[in-house]
Amino acid sequence: MDDYIKKHPLHDLISVIVPIYNAEKTLDRCITSIIGQTYQNLQIILINDGSTDGSLSICRRYAEDDARIKVINSSNQGVSKARNQGMDSAEGFYWGFVDSDDWVEPTFIDTMYSAMKETEGCCLSALGVVSESWKEYLESLCKGEKRRVLSITEGIDEITAKFGLRGYLWNKLFLSTHLRLNPDINVCEDLEFIVRYLYHHQSSKIVVANACLYHYEIIRPDTIFSDRYSFQRNFTAFQAYETIIKQLPDFAQYLRDRIYSHITELAFNMLVTWYSQPKSELTETKAMENKIPEVKLKFHETYDIAMKLSSFMVRVNYFLLKVSPSLLIPYLHLKFRVKKLIGRKRK
Repeated sequence: MDDYIKKHPLHDLISVIVPIYNAEKTLDRCITSIIGQTYQNLQIILINDGSTDGSLSICRRYAEDDARIKVINSSNQGVSKARNQGMDSAEGFYWGFVDSDDWVEPTFIDTMYSAMKETEGCCLSALGVVSESWKEYLESLCKGEKRRVLSITEGIDEITAKFGLRGYLWNKLFLSTHLRLNPDINVCEDLEFIVRYLYHHQSSKIVVANACLYHYEIIRPDTIFSDRYSFQRNFTAFQAYETIIKQLPDFAQYLRDRIYSHITELAFNMLVTWYSQPKSELTETKAMENKIPEVKLKFHETYDIAMKLSSFMVRVNYFLLKVSPSLLIPYLHLKFRVKKLIGRKRK
């Protein structure tokens, strides 16, 4: 790595950070896509976060053949600490992120790097995920142009929007920073970090490239209560949003209301999980039960804001939860069954 850095200007070096946990089935595809970038001045940091499969061997095999690759092997600490380890070892002036089950197009890094270099006073560049909905969103945001430059406030507006740039690390390129992810948050930890990072660069700009170059591997849930309605996951995100609200300036009331509407959605999901528990199991879920009063309080506190910002069908869900949870749960089950039936007929 030292020889490689000597041959290339450090200010143009980009560190790509890849947290890895039991990813042997997708890791070859991920690493190969990073190695094959048209922008070659990279430091590729692979953090094996205590994998119990063959992930570490795969990382070491690639490191033997490519001097740009640095492998960090650690005990399992979670994705935030793994990314922080990568950031601690990053030597580049710019930092990018890729998840180990995803992969990127050859011009992924080059596109974001060029956008940042050609935009004066820019602290972040972003692009889209390979999907039709992202393509349509970016066309609209960029108004058909190659790029769109946003202020920090506009950027946070897009990042916190439900169907905007999103709070992902991996579709963005950052300047090197002393900031780190909060290891106590394991859901929405990336969004919390990005908001903090952007407010640290309040006088800077964000540039969005009108390109979809990141392949995001999505695992579809089998039931309405898979992942989306996972109580602990949503409660952690709940706490992350509370942290984000504390960082927003007084003038950003519309952003605060948007985050409150996200909190309403999370509270709704957690209460759905709670009310769906069989009565016989309620006594076995003390950890969940102890958090329910706080969740109910937040749902009612943010209800009016969410009702103003949500779609009609979402408002129906919220209203049913407020007036009669016993009606809501059968209604959600029925909706889910109908949706699955329609999906099967289309196939």
